[in-house]
Amino acid sequence: EVMASPADIAAVHRAMVADSAQGMKVSDIATINAAIHAQWGDFPGIPQAEADPHLRLHECCIRQMKDARMAFVMLDVDGHKVSMAVARSKDVTSPRDLLQSHDGSTFSVQKVGELNMVMTQRGPRWICLTGDLPPAQLMDIAQRFLKD
Repeated sequence: EVMASPADIAAVHRAMVADSAQGMKVSDIATINAAIHAQWGDFPGIPQAEADPHLRLHECCIRQMKDARMAFVMLDVDGHKVSMAVARSKDVTSPRDLLQSHDGSTFSVQKVGELNMVMTQRGPRWICLTGDLPPAQLMDIAQRFLKD
């Protein structure tokens, strides 16, 4: 199990914002998951969010972060770039120092420069949302992807 590195995740987020992450342009979760499963088979895939006109997919990329595979999706949330990293929860764990409870989920809340991050896991997925939005708003977005 790998401890998630906020600095490494922030670096991928910044590369995606700068359009230098060599990501794939996407418009739907099914396309992303098909590409991920073709490469990684047993990966849990990107969760489907409930429909929201303020949240649009932009691009995705996949990375090997230490010993963990992570898929990154760039979202546009009302003009703010928010990346969502997804990994298998058995492969990645969140830092345990700054925990906050939000709508029944526990999040690790981190900050790297101007970027806020919220990390949590549910079932087979570990996710991290990163962006310049306040942590509470990132947690709200995360909850949309974690609906059962």
